[in-house]
Amino acid sequence: MEHERNDLGKKKIELVRLVEILQDEIEQASKVPFSSKVMVNQEIITDIIGDIIQNVPEDFNTANYVLAEKDRILEEANAEYNRIKAEAEEIMRSRVNEHAIVRAAEDKAREIVSKAQTESKNMRLASRDYAYGLLSELEQELQLRSNDAMASFKKSMEDFVAGYRQSIDSTTSTVRENIQELANMK
Repeated sequence: MEHERNDLGKKKIELVRLVEILQDEIEQASKVPFSSKVMVNQEIITDIIGDIIQNVPEDFNTANYVLAEKDRILEEANAEYNRIKAEAEEIMRSRVNEHAIVRAAEDKAREIVSKAQTESKNMRLASRDYAYGLLSELEQELQLRSNDAMASFKKSMEDFVAGYRQSIDSTTSTVRENIQELANMK
């Protein structure tokens, strides 16, 4: 159990590391002038996303397995119920006088189905809650990384615009001086 927790921790660390690499790639990408877009290397981004997918915790697969098992258990319980019910009907036909046996068989069948349905519901709710928790954590982490990346990109664009404006102002000032010199020439 401790080993599984360590593996899960390592996978989460690796997942965060890969998201940081993706963020770095976006931040270091060539900027498209006069827009908030960047040009990225598709192959690098695709490789990073593939690595992220490979490092999604095995718990998602476990949750899917639990959901599949829930359906299988419910089907088995229903089959068992139908088998016991058919058996009980046969007993009732052949032993009309043994009403108590039939009643006991039906009660047992209902008890089995009820227990299976309860277990199935509990497993479904537990797996849903577990998957919800994992997805919520991942969403928060991705939102945080996205906000950081956007703030960095916004700062870069503001710096670029300020430099560009300063360059235009300097050029405009030089042009005005030249116009003034020409106007003063006689």
